[in-house]
Amino acid sequence: STTINIDKYIDNFLSILNTKKPTFYDYNRLLYVHINRTTRYIKDGYKTLLLDKIKDKCNIFENIPILYIAAGPSLDENIEWIKENQNKFFIVAIGAIYKKLLDYNICINIIITFDEQEFLNDIQFDDESVSKIGKDTIILASTITNNKILKKLSHKNLFLYEVFSSIYKNNLSVSGFSIGELVLDILIKLNSKNVYLIGLDFSLNQKTGDSHSSDSSSGITKLDLMMEQDREYFNSRESLIKVKGNLLENVFTTPLFFNSIQSAEVILSHKSDNMNFFNLSENGAFIKNTIPLKINELNIKEFTNIPYYCINDDFLIFLNANSLNELSNESILSINNEILFLKNEISNLLNKIKNTKVFTF
Repeated sequence: STTINIDKYIDNFLSILNTKKPTFYDYNRLLYVHINRTTRYIKDGYKTLLLDKIKDKCNIFENIPILYIAAGPSLDENIEWIKENQNKFFIVAIGAIYKKLLDYNICINIIITFDEQEFLNDIQFDDESVSKIGKDTIILASTITNNKILKKLSHKNLFLYEVFSSIYKNNLSVSGFSIGELVLDILIKLNSKNVYLIGLDFSLNQKTGDSHSSDSSSGITKLDLMMEQDREYFNSRESLIKVKGNLLENVFTTPLFFNSIQSAEVILSHKSDNMNFFNLSENGAFIKNTIPLKINELNIKEFTNIPYYCINDDFLIFLNANSLNELSNESILSINNEILFLKNEISNLLNKIKNTKVFTF
């Protein structure tokens, strides 16, 4: 009520309220894209990762550092460094940025895509760009990815991961506010020991106000960092808020990115103590459970060269051994039991409610 030193709390409160809007991701949309597409892709024979088994067995990245590249503005500052040192890492990239990396002749081990919108078929996975993807690159797509995209990709290297909830019995699903933190969830389930983050800024370019790296296939917005704002108007993509920086004291971000920061911190709170996530983004936001590290302080000379094709071959064999292209009998039985429960138990409960006498006073 005093209006003194409350800006941070108001921004946090408004950002959280913004995600609770019923139109943000409504139930019908969730039901259609999740249940409809997931069951369709099972019927079509796509390989679905059994992340429960992968989390128990995977030790491929025990001694192999992973460079996870997202579409934040810090990618532009470090693209030449990535090109120069690409053979020191197993490279994981999100779908919005793989075209930029290929333009710089950077080999990508895994491309991960998540969103279900059809327009990604044109702006991220257009025919020409897909044709440039290396024949050994592994693609991880979600079970809600648009069917037009899946049809373009090589089934040999394509695997789906379940989101929101699992249809395969005992499988682990992944989730996140955006693709940025969702990939963190996947990397944790792959038991990745040392992960280096570039472009996972969750903040704006602190000079230009750009939301993403140039030439990325994301919806890039540009904000005026000098504009004075009040909270009579609050928009998830256009309002400015300040948060703690990764290597700077504070950085400008948006409510949309702020929610991703919170989501990422929840996901990273579940990582094992022996997993290290180093954040190399100089102008990025601070993410709890990551280690801020200046890129010039990374002793890259101590890293050994990684045989790109051999690692991908081994990893592909491992993924094939821990995925299914049809439902197991156990999963079918579990689903039938759930259907039976809905038909019988819920119906009985509703009948009891219907027949309950209501007393008025």
